[in-house]
Amino acid sequence: MRKIFLDCGAHCGCSRRIFLRDTDTKGEYSIYSFEPDPDFNQYCPDLINQAVWVENCKKTYYKIGTTGGSSLSPIKSNYMKSKGHRVVEIEVECIDLSEFIQTNFLLDDYIVLKMDIEGAEYEIFPHLIETGSIHYANEIFVEFHGAKVGHSIEDGEELKNRVYRECGVNVQDWSGMKTDMCIKHT
Repeated sequence: MRKIFLDCGAHCGCSRRIFLRDTDTKGEYSIYSFEPDPDFNQYCPDLINQAVWVENCKKTYYKIGTTGGSSLSPIKSNYMKSKGHRVVEIEVECIDLSEFIQTNFLLDDYIVLKMDIEGAEYEIFPHLIETGSIHYANEIFVEFHGAKVGHSIEDGEELKNRVYRECGVNVQDWSGMKTDMCIKHT
Protein backbone atom coordinates (compact mmCIF):
# COMPACT_ATOMS: atom_id res chain seq x y z
CA MET A 1 0.00 0.00 0.00
CA ARG A 2 1.29 3.39 -1.02
CA LYS A 3 0.36 6.62 0.73
CA ILE A 4 -0.64 9.43 -1.63
CA PHE A 5 -1.53 13.10 -1.18
CA LEU A 6 -3.37 14.55 -4.19
CA ASP A 7 -3.13 18.30 -3.82
CA CYS A 8 -5.58 19.75 -6.33
CA GLY A 9 -5.34 23.51 -6.49
CA ALA A 10 -1.86 23.74 -5.00
CA HIS A 11 -1.43 27.49 -5.46
CA CYS A 12 2.04 28.32 -4.06
CA GLY A 13 2.45 24.93 -2.40
CA CYS A 14 0.93 26.07 0.90
CA SER A 15 -1.32 23.02 1.27
CA ARG A 16 1.68 20.77 0.65
CA ARG A 17 3.59 22.58 3.41
CA ILE A 18 0.60 22.25 5.74
CA PHE A 19 0.30 18.54 4.92
CA LEU A 20 4.00 17.92 5.51
CA ARG A 21 3.94 19.81 8.80
CA ASP A 22 0.71 18.35 10.18
CA THR A 23 0.32 14.90 8.61
CA ASP A 24 3.33 13.52 6.75
CA THR A 25 5.97 14.21 9.38
CA LYS A 26 7.83 11.00 8.45
CA GLY A 27 7.85 11.56 4.69
CA GLU A 28 5.72 8.51 3.92
CA TYR A 29 3.50 10.06 1.24
CA SER A 30 4.02 10.61 -2.46
CA ILE A 31 2.69 14.07 -3.22
CA TYR A 32 1.12 15.18 -6.50
CA SER A 33 0.42 18.92 -6.55
CA PHE A 34 -1.68 20.23 -9.43
CA GLU A 35 -1.59 23.95 -10.17
CA PRO A 36 -2.11 25.29 -13.69
CA ASP A 37 -0.56 28.71 -13.03
CA PRO A 38 3.15 28.41 -13.91
CA ASP A 39 3.92 31.59 -11.95
CA PHE A 40 3.82 29.48 -8.78
CA ASN A 41 6.59 27.10 -9.91
CA GLN A 42 9.15 29.40 -8.30
CA TYR A 43 7.66 28.58 -4.88
CA CYS A 44 7.07 24.88 -5.44
CA PRO A 45 9.19 23.63 -8.36
CA ASP A 46 7.58 20.20 -8.72
CA LEU A 47 4.07 21.48 -9.36
CA ILE A 48 2.20 19.68 -12.11
CA ASN A 49 1.12 22.57 -14.31
CA GLN A 50 -2.33 21.23 -15.15
CA ALA A 51 -5.79 21.98 -13.84
CA VAL A 52 -7.76 19.00 -12.59
CA TRP A 53 -10.95 18.56 -14.55
CA VAL A 54 -13.38 15.97 -15.96
CA GLU A 55 -11.47 15.38 -19.20
CA ASN A 56 -8.05 15.83 -20.75
CA CYS A 57 -8.31 19.07 -22.68
CA LYS A 58 -7.33 22.72 -22.86
CA LYS A 59 -9.53 25.33 -21.19
CA THR A 60 -9.55 29.02 -20.47
CA TYR A 61 -8.14 29.75 -17.03
CA TYR A 62 -8.95 33.04 -15.36
CA LYS A 63 -5.91 34.33 -13.46
CA ILE A 64 -7.17 36.62 -10.77
CA GLY A 65 -4.68 39.26 -9.69
CA THR A 66 -2.13 38.22 -7.10
CA THR A 67 -4.56 36.97 -4.46
CA GLY A 68 -5.02 33.41 -5.64
CA GLY A 69 -8.48 32.13 -6.38
CA SER A 70 -7.83 31.81 -10.10
CA SER A 71 -10.37 29.53 -11.73
CA LEU A 72 -11.69 27.68 -14.75
CA SER A 73 -15.07 29.26 -13.97
CA PRO A 74 -16.20 32.28 -16.00
CA ILE A 75 -18.76 32.92 -13.23
CA LYS A 76 -15.93 33.24 -10.70
CA SER A 77 -14.07 35.50 -13.12
CA ASN A 78 -17.07 37.83 -13.40
CA TYR A 79 -17.56 37.78 -9.62
CA MET A 80 -13.94 38.77 -9.03
CA LYS A 81 -14.10 41.50 -11.70
CA SER A 82 -17.15 42.91 -9.91
CA LYS A 83 -15.00 43.14 -6.75
CA GLY A 84 -12.37 45.17 -8.61
CA HIS A 85 -9.85 42.39 -9.28
CA ARG A 86 -7.84 42.22 -12.48
CA VAL A 87 -8.49 39.00 -14.43
CA VAL A 88 -6.26 37.69 -17.22
CA GLU A 89 -7.35 34.81 -19.46
CA ILE A 90 -4.81 32.14 -20.38
CA GLU A 91 -5.17 28.69 -21.90
CA VAL A 92 -4.13 25.79 -19.67
CA GLU A 93 -3.85 22.03 -19.93
CA CYS A 94 -6.44 20.09 -17.96
CA ILE A 95 -6.19 16.52 -16.72
CA ASP A 96 -9.06 14.13 -16.14
CA LEU A 97 -8.63 13.60 -12.39
CA SER A 98 -10.59 10.37 -12.43
CA GLU A 99 -8.48 8.90 -15.21
CA PHE A 100 -5.29 10.02 -13.43
CA ILE A 101 -6.37 8.29 -10.23
CA GLN A 102 -7.42 5.04 -11.90
CA THR A 103 -4.31 4.91 -14.08
CA ASN A 104 -1.76 5.61 -11.35
CA PHE A 105 -3.12 4.12 -8.14
CA LEU A 106 -4.70 1.02 -6.66
CA LEU A 107 -7.84 0.75 -4.56
CA ASP A 108 -5.74 -0.40 -1.61
CA ASP A 109 -3.47 2.67 -1.75
CA TYR A 110 -4.19 5.21 0.98
CA ILE A 111 -5.18 8.44 -0.78
CA VAL A 112 -5.76 11.83 0.79
CA LEU A 113 -7.56 14.02 -1.76
CA LYS A 114 -7.57 17.78 -1.23
CA MET A 115 -9.47 20.06 -3.59
CA ASP A 116 -9.35 23.84 -3.49
CA ILE A 117 -10.16 24.27 -7.14
CA GLU A 118 -12.29 27.39 -7.19
CA GLY A 119 -15.59 25.96 -8.39
CA ALA A 120 -14.48 22.96 -10.45
CA GLU A 121 -15.43 20.75 -7.47
CA TYR A 122 -19.08 20.92 -8.56
CA GLU A 123 -18.23 19.15 -11.84
CA ILE A 124 -15.39 16.94 -10.62
CA PHE A 125 -17.14 15.27 -7.66
CA PRO A 126 -20.02 13.89 -9.78
CA HIS A 127 -17.44 12.72 -12.35
CA LEU A 128 -15.40 10.92 -9.66
CA ILE A 129 -18.59 9.25 -8.41
CA GLU A 130 -19.83 8.24 -11.86
CA THR A 131 -16.46 6.75 -12.89
CA GLY A 132 -15.93 5.00 -9.54
CA SER A 133 -12.64 6.71 -8.80
CA ILE A 134 -14.14 8.30 -5.66
CA HIS A 135 -13.70 4.86 -4.07
CA TYR A 136 -9.92 5.30 -4.19
CA ALA A 137 -10.04 8.22 -1.71
CA ASN A 138 -9.67 7.49 2.00
CA GLU A 139 -9.77 11.10 3.17
CA ILE A 140 -11.25 14.04 1.30
CA PHE A 141 -10.84 17.74 2.01
CA VAL A 142 -12.55 20.40 -0.09
CA GLU A 143 -13.30 24.07 -0.12
CA PHE A 144 -16.67 24.69 -1.74
CA HIS A 145 -16.87 28.07 -3.43
CA GLY A 146 -20.65 28.48 -3.49
CA ALA A 147 -22.07 31.76 -4.70
CA LYS A 148 -18.77 32.91 -6.23
CA VAL A 149 -19.23 30.17 -8.85
CA GLY A 150 -23.03 30.12 -9.09
CA HIS A 151 -23.81 27.47 -6.45
CA SER A 152 -25.57 27.48 -3.11
CA ILE A 153 -24.39 26.23 0.27
CA GLU A 154 -26.91 23.42 -0.18
CA ASP A 155 -25.20 22.33 -3.42
CA GLY A 156 -21.97 21.75 -1.51
CA GLU A 157 -23.74 19.94 1.31
CA GLU A 158 -25.51 17.68 -1.18
CA LEU A 159 -22.19 16.79 -2.82
CA LYS A 160 -20.69 15.98 0.59
CA ASN A 161 -23.68 13.77 1.37
CA ARG A 162 -23.53 12.08 -2.03
CA VAL A 163 -19.82 11.27 -1.59
CA TYR A 164 -20.57 9.81 1.84
CA ARG A 165 -23.45 7.72 0.46
CA GLU A 166 -21.32 6.46 -2.44
CA CYS A 167 -18.08 5.61 -0.65
CA GLY A 168 -18.56 6.15 3.08
CA VAL A 169 -15.98 8.93 3.33
CA ASN A 170 -16.81 12.17 5.09
CA VAL A 171 -15.81 15.19 3.05
CA GLN A 172 -14.10 17.59 5.41
CA ASP A 173 -14.02 21.33 4.93
CA TRP A 174 -10.73 22.78 3.78
CA SER A 175 -9.55 26.34 4.04
CA GLY A 176 -6.43 27.39 2.22
CA MET A 177 -6.21 30.56 4.25
CA LYS A 178 -3.35 29.31 6.43
CA THR A 179 -1.33 32.48 6.06
CA ASP A 180 1.68 31.06 7.89
CA MET A 181 2.20 28.65 4.99
CA CYS A 182 1.16 30.82 2.03
CA ILE A 183 3.59 32.91 0.04
CA LYS A 184 2.35 36.29 -1.06
CA HIS A 185 2.58 36.26 -4.84
CA THR A 186 3.25 39.56 -6.57
